[in-house]
Amino acid sequence: MTIQKNGKSIGEQNSIDSLLLNANWDMAKQAIASNGKTIVYVPIIHSPIGIEYFYDNQHSKIDSGNIVRVVSLATSANSTQVKGVQAYYEKVVLQKDIPFEFNGSITAFSIYNKFLYDYTIWDNKIKSHSYISPNKNIGKSNIKSNSIKSNMECEPWGHFTVWSDGSVTLDYTYMVCNDECQSASIGIKNGTEYIRSNCGGGGAGASSDTSVLPMQVRVWNNVNDLCLNKVLNKVFSTVTSITSILAKNQFGDYGYFAINVHDSSLPMVNNKIRNGYTDPEITTGADGIRYINIYLNTQTLGYSSEEFVAKTIMHESLHALLITEGFSLKSVDQHNEIANVYIDDLSKSLKNLFSLSDDVAAALSWSGLDYIGLVDAWDNLPSSMRDIYSAIADDYWKGGTAGNRIFPGKCK
Repeated sequence: MTIQKNGKSIGEQNSIDSLLLNANWDMAKQAIASNGKTIVYVPIIHSPIGIEYFYDNQHSKIDSGNIVRVVSLATSANSTQVKGVQAYYEKVVLQKDIPFEFNGSITAFSIYNKFLYDYTIWDNKIKSHSYISPNKNIGKSNIKSNSIKSNMECEPWGHFTVWSDGSVTLDYTYMVCNDECQSASIGIKNGTEYIRSNCGGGGAGASSDTSVLPMQVRVWNNVNDLCLNKVLNKVFSTVTSITSILAKNQFGDYGYFAINVHDSSLPMVNNKIRNGYTDPEITTGADGIRYINIYLNTQTLGYSSEEFVAKTIMHESLHALLITEGFSLKSVDQHNEIANVYIDDLSKSLKNLFSLSDDVAAALSWSGLDYIGLVDAWDNLPSSMRDIYSAIADDYWKGGTAGNRIFPGKCK
């Protein structure tokens, strides 16, 4: 890790020095991943956070190192931490369906204190995850400090946790400035533990001000089909236009909600096949969280392509968003709203997730909105373009040949 200091700012170098100084190397634990790499967890002295790194035995080098906080029900802290890291690595990075004796969450930052990921794993499934993004409810500000240049424009960011009882806590807030800190040190805060650079104006601790809205997408994954499960995780593990929109609009008049995704065989409606369905009824669980239930059709999506599945997941998520905003529950009204407002965001998100041309991304985005006489924006497209888009989308759907094809039993 010392080698990684080369070419870095003073603040980044000091961050690494602080980590190495406070690391308890004698209590390090390791595990071997299914791809042969060694996973190592090193606890930080007097703190529930630690360092994870992945060692490539074949090339004798460290692939990456992160700051992590692992929360588990187990009482054996150190051995449990490395199990949590391994569970994340196998299920999220390698997409392996390997059982683990780990129930809990793992949050990671790069060694330069940049947020990376936050996952909850329960009963061998990825039950939820979140990410941070700019908080538009707090305006940008100019900060003058000895640690940064005078009058630097800084933007507020924040990360929140919604607990099982429905309460919301602010884990930490900080300012992202348009220049690097000239000096920095590691600060470990009691209570909700995290590690951060000591940049001027940054790093406020836990707050009781719940008027600051969380910027995260909360997704509960109850999808059993392994291929559909894989695509679902990919969609919500990537910051795209759609996931950003969902994150910034979760907290409206309805308060906090979670997207609860299932897979099943969906019956036809009015002789029309449904690839997905979003239940308009908002349900409240025993934990106080409000759920929007989305269902993915295994009989069609399970034999299509990853690209078409991703499109369907994002399309249904927009239905969920409109429901929480109190929009009309009529399908035709919601489809017109998606076509008029979100079609470009769908296309951009698909291009971000996959290497797609503009035409293919647009064609997939319009799929599910292609109702003649019902969706005005679709009607307004030239008939030749509608025909091309429909043909492209069909080729990515069940029975087609385009895209990353999936079928039952393919994903392990």
